Amino acid sequence: MMKIELDDVKAKVVLHVGAKGSVLAQTVQARAEGIDVHFEIKSSEDPAKLAGLIRNARNGCYVRQTIDQPGLFNDTINVNGQPFNLEDYPPPAHR
Repeated sequence: MMKIELDDVKAKVVLHVGAKGSVLAQTVQARAEGIDVHFEIKSSEDPAKLAGLIRNARNGCYVRQTIDQPGLFNDTINVNGQPFNLEDYPPPAHR
Protein backbone atom coordinates (compact mmCIF):
# COMPACT_ATOMS: atom_id res chain seq x y z
CA MET A 1 0.00 0.00 0.00
CA MET A 2 2.84 2.39 0.82
CA LYS A 3 4.86 1.40 -2.27
CA ILE A 4 8.10 1.06 -0.36
CA GLU A 5 10.94 -0.94 -1.90
CA LEU A 6 12.40 -3.57 0.40
CA ASP A 7 15.38 -5.64 -0.66
CA ASP A 8 15.26 -8.08 2.26
CA VAL A 9 13.35 -8.43 5.52
CA LYS A 10 13.97 -10.91 8.31
CA ALA A 11 12.42 -11.10 11.74
CA LYS A 12 13.44 -13.12 14.77
CA VAL A 13 10.81 -13.58 17.48
CA VAL A 14 11.62 -15.00 20.90
CA LEU A 15 8.75 -15.74 23.28
CA HIS A 16 9.55 -15.99 26.99
CA VAL A 17 6.91 -17.99 28.86
CA GLY A 18 6.26 -19.33 32.32
CA ALA A 19 3.59 -20.99 34.39
CA LYS A 20 2.66 -21.25 38.04
CA GLY A 21 0.10 -23.18 40.01
CA SER A 22 -1.06 -26.76 39.61
CA VAL A 23 -2.91 -28.58 36.85
CA LEU A 24 -4.31 -31.08 39.37
CA ALA A 25 -5.57 -28.29 41.66
CA GLN A 26 -6.90 -26.43 38.59
CA THR A 27 -4.90 -23.33 39.53
CA VAL A 28 -2.44 -23.36 36.62
CA GLN A 29 -1.72 -19.91 35.20
CA ALA A 30 0.30 -19.72 31.99
CA ARG A 31 1.83 -16.41 31.06
CA ALA A 32 3.98 -14.73 28.49
CA GLU A 33 6.78 -12.94 30.30
CA GLY A 34 8.06 -11.10 27.26
CA ILE A 35 8.25 -11.09 23.49
CA ASP A 36 11.45 -9.98 21.81
CA VAL A 37 11.22 -9.07 18.13
CA HIS A 38 14.30 -8.16 16.10
CA PHE A 39 14.01 -6.98 12.50
CA GLU A 40 16.76 -6.95 9.87
CA ILE A 41 15.73 -4.73 6.95
CA LYS A 42 17.69 -3.98 3.78
CA SER A 43 16.33 -1.08 1.77
CA SER A 44 17.53 2.04 -0.02
CA GLU A 45 14.32 3.88 0.91
CA ASP A 46 14.24 7.07 2.94
CA PRO A 47 14.48 6.22 6.68
CA ALA A 48 11.35 8.29 7.40
CA LYS A 49 9.36 6.12 4.96
CA LEU A 50 10.74 2.97 6.58
CA ALA A 51 9.77 4.28 10.03
CA GLY A 52 6.21 4.80 8.76
CA LEU A 53 6.11 1.27 7.34
CA ILE A 54 7.34 -0.24 10.59
CA ARG A 55 4.85 1.82 12.61
CA ASN A 56 1.97 0.70 10.38
CA ALA A 57 3.09 -2.94 10.56
CA ARG A 58 3.13 -2.84 14.36
CA ASN A 59 -0.16 -0.99 14.71
CA GLY A 60 -1.88 -3.07 12.03
CA CYS A 61 -0.98 -6.44 13.56
CA TYR A 62 -4.05 -7.99 15.21
CA VAL A 63 -1.96 -10.37 17.31
CA ARG A 64 0.29 -7.62 18.64
CA GLN A 65 -2.64 -5.35 19.44
CA THR A 66 -4.54 -8.16 21.19
CA ILE A 67 -1.56 -8.96 23.40
CA ASP A 68 -1.12 -5.27 24.23
CA GLN A 69 -4.80 -4.97 25.25
CA PRO A 70 -5.62 -7.76 27.71
CA GLY A 71 -9.18 -8.49 28.78
CA LEU A 72 -10.64 -8.89 25.29
CA PHE A 73 -11.85 -12.49 25.69
CA ASN A 74 -15.56 -13.14 26.12
CA ASP A 75 -16.12 -16.88 26.55
CA THR A 76 -19.41 -18.71 26.13
CA ILE A 77 -19.59 -22.47 26.64
CA ASN A 78 -22.14 -25.07 25.62
CA VAL A 79 -21.91 -28.69 26.77
CA ASN A 80 -24.14 -31.15 24.95
CA GLY A 81 -25.98 -28.23 23.38
CA GLN A 82 -26.80 -26.55 26.71
CA PRO A 83 -25.26 -23.41 28.24
CA PHE A 84 -22.51 -24.29 30.70
CA ASN A 85 -21.51 -22.01 33.56
CA LEU A 86 -17.97 -22.78 34.65
CA GLU A 87 -18.52 -20.98 37.97
CA ASP A 88 -21.11 -23.64 38.92
CA TYR A 89 -18.21 -26.09 39.21
CA PRO A 90 -15.42 -24.49 41.28
CA PRO A 91 -11.96 -26.06 41.44
CA PRO A 92 -11.35 -28.59 44.21
CA ALA A 93 -10.62 -27.19 47.65
CA HIS A 94 -6.95 -27.01 48.65
CA ARG A 95 -5.85 -29.56 51.22
